Amino acid sequence: MSGLLHRLIRFLPVVLGMFVATAVGRGSDGSDADFAEDERLLKDAKIATDGPGLLEFIRQRILTTAEIKRIDVLVERLADREFRNREQATMDLKAIGTASLPKLRLALKSKDAESRRRAADIIEDIESGIMAARLTAAARLLQNRRPEGTVGVLIDYLPFAEDFAVEEEILGTLTLLGVQAGKADPALLAALQSQAPAQRAAGAMVVGWAGTPEQRLSVRRLLSDPDARVRFRAAQGLLAGGDKAAVPTLISLLEGVPLELSLRAEELLQRVAGSPAPSMTLGESEVGRKRCAAAWRDWSQSHLEKLDLAKRDVSLPLCNINLRAKDVALRWVGSLVKRDPSTLKKASDFPFTVATGSHFLVFNKGEELDQFFQNADKTHDAELARMTFEAKDVVSVDRYLESGMTSSRESNRGRDEAVTQLSALLLWSKIKIYL
Repeated sequence: MSGLLHRLIRFLPVVLGMFVATAVGRGSDGSDADFAEDERLLKDAKIATDGPGLLEFIRQRILTTAEIKRIDVLVERLADREFRNREQATMDLKAIGTASLPKLRLALKSKDAESRRRAADIIEDIESGIMAARLTAAARLLQNRRPEGTVGVLIDYLPFAEDFAVEEEILGTLTLLGVQAGKADPALLAALQSQAPAQRAAGAMVVGWAGTPEQRLSVRRLLSDPDARVRFRAAQGLLAGGDKAAVPTLISLLEGVPLELSLRAEELLQRVAGSPAPSMTLGESEVGRKRCAAAWRDWSQSHLEKLDLAKRDVSLPLCNINLRAKDVALRWVGSLVKRDPSTLKKASDFPFTVATGSHFLVFNKGEELDQFFQNADKTHDAELARMTFEAKDVVSVDRYLESGMTSSRESNRGRDEAVTQLSALLLWSKIKIYL
């Protein structure tokens, strides 16, 4: 194997180890100091950072039926005959932000070339990340401010949270604030019956984890929900609450759903199984996914009945800093392998550096990252085109240094080289984990 991406991938295990080892800073004790960066980001945008102000900032982005209809009208105006009407519709949709993304993505399939071009431009502007960064900051600050009504407002906003990082941060806040004195917030219980999948998913995860036995029965019914995300969150919550009924649902999610969701289900199954887990892992092909699911069904028949979840770490990732770091690291590497600059930029703080074997690749801003992927695409390297990459695991720095990844004929030399490379990464890298 040769080429630029090969050199880049070569040291990904080091990058992964750094994620797990260093991404433990946020929320250490819940003090104001832990949220200083979030507060500064919002204040710079003239957004109030007290409890009521934060709720109002999020509440303003919960759309009414009339506002949803307005988005439809604005998207139609992207193809208006009058230039000024097209321009005004473009500005209005950018101001609305992520809530307009579903309709804009439909406009990408429009027969009108002007409408397609403008929709793509608006989507790029919205997904640049600034509003998502403010929303994630607001959701985190609410963990500290805890104004009355927080859970209800966040539940109401979830259907409009198009950005994955925003949704994850809201789920984290709901996990922390949604259960008080052993009782789930009424808004979470009501969410179990919502027409919006995002709301059912949030309610299922938190209530499945910390609800009463009667409430968990309602979550069990969501294991057969039509929406795959709801089924996953229900299984995730029930498993964290010690209910093995979630395992068959996780196995079913290994095929027939988006691969990213299957990978998350597989990771959770690996934690359930421990050392006797099947050796078969997911691939991108349908055949490989079917074989993996079949291997897990065989495992279930032999091990599920005697499985003791008390001996397994099946806690919610949102409550486990190491699991959150692992999840973010896998998404970061996945975006790198898939050449997805948009996702990569959302999970990174510039500048950041990646070791490539002979030297370091330094990205000082998003435009440089875009250029890197464009240049890689222009190489037309036949060997590179045949390569596929998969992030198998995320390990700590110590485990990385002790593993076969650093072995060579001269093991001491291999370890010394790894330490040198790792030290350089820790010195130069500014990769930022949004937790």
